[in-house]
Formats: sequence, C-alpha cells, structure tokens
Amino acid sequence: MTRNIIGDLSRQGWLDPFDSELARTLCAMVGGTDGAVELAIALTSRHVRLGHACMPLDPDAVLPSFPEQSERSELPAGAAWTEAVRHSALAVDGPLVVDPGGRLYLRRYFEFERDIARALAERSAVGRRERAPEGDAVEESLNRLLGKDPGPRRQAAENALEHRVSVLCGGPGTGKTTTVAAIAAFLVESHRRGGRFDPKVLLL
Repeated sequence: MTRNIIGDLSRQGWLDPFDSELARTLCAMVGGTDGAVELAIALTSRHVRLGHACMPLDPDAVLPSFPEQSERSELPAGAAWTEAVRHSALAVDGPLVVDPGGRLYLRRYFEFERDIARALAERSAVGRRERAPEGDAVEESLNRLLGKDPGPRRQAAENALEHRVSVLCGGPGTGKTTTVAAIAAFLVESHRRGGRFDPKVLLL
C-alpha cells in the first residue's frame, strides 16, 4: 500500500527519483522492511532536499503538502508509523534516527544538528561579551545605523553585541539582513575607533 503512495508521488514529480531510490536501497540493505519505513525514508529525503533537517512522523504534518490527487488516505497512523521506523533495523545504529519528538532524521543530519547545538552551547556558556568603553560613540553609531527607536532591530543588534552567541530570526521582510549589516558595520567602526584592524566577518 505504501509502495503505491511512493509510486504515485513519484509519477507526479512530487518525489524525486533520488528519494524513492534511496528508500528502496536502504531497505534492501537490511533484507527489506516495513513499507511504512520505506515511505518515511522517501519523504524524509524530500524534506532534506527542501532544506529541512528532518521530517515529523505525523500524517497531519505531512498531508497538507501532498498533491490533492495522491492517495492521501493511505498514510500510516502516526503512532504506528513512528514505532515501525523506531524498531526498524535501519534505526538501530544505522542510517536512520528517530528522536524523542518523533522526528525522523537521516543520521548525518542528526549528527550535524547535534554538533551545531553543542558548539552553540559551549560558546554561549562563556558568558556575556564586555563592551568596549567607548561612551557616547556606541549610542551614536547605533542611532545612525538603526535609528533611535528601541524596536526589534535595535534590540536584536544590542543583544548580538552583548552576547557571544545570538540568534536572529524572522519572516521575509522583517529586517534580518538590515540588522546583520548594521551589526557588521558597528563592529568595523568600533575596531577602527580603537585603532585595531577591521574584524573578519563571515556571512554564509
């Protein structure tokens, strides 16, 4: 039944050939497995291609993005789906990881996420950053770069300047790029006022 869903979604172009082939190959490595596991792998592969690190093993989370003409009613029930993948040979020191929240990862992305979380925790544990004693120059720079209004952008910039780790998020058009540019400009100005070399700023 689940194999029919994979074929259906592949014919519609919703699943890439790589998604279905990865699922088939991994399941073949352990001599075949529950069709629900194969479907979960194919869908997780698609999620990774779209920029996600994992996929929730929850039909309610997956169904809204399904093509209308697909066999949407044939998805496994959430709890049964999670248990099928969790007890698969592929998830026992294999290429799949099911986290406590019921999210399915390809192992490499689970390890990437874990390593990033560990690095952020280590950096944030160092404590707050000491601001250089520049007096009114700091306020003048922030006012010029972001305005005097104590809005979200100004708050985000001040937070980034006071902490060794800062996360800036928001939807399109909320000013993330403007804020990051202002922070980078402030750091350059601060170094120059102190007679230091310009800092290295890496944007990915």
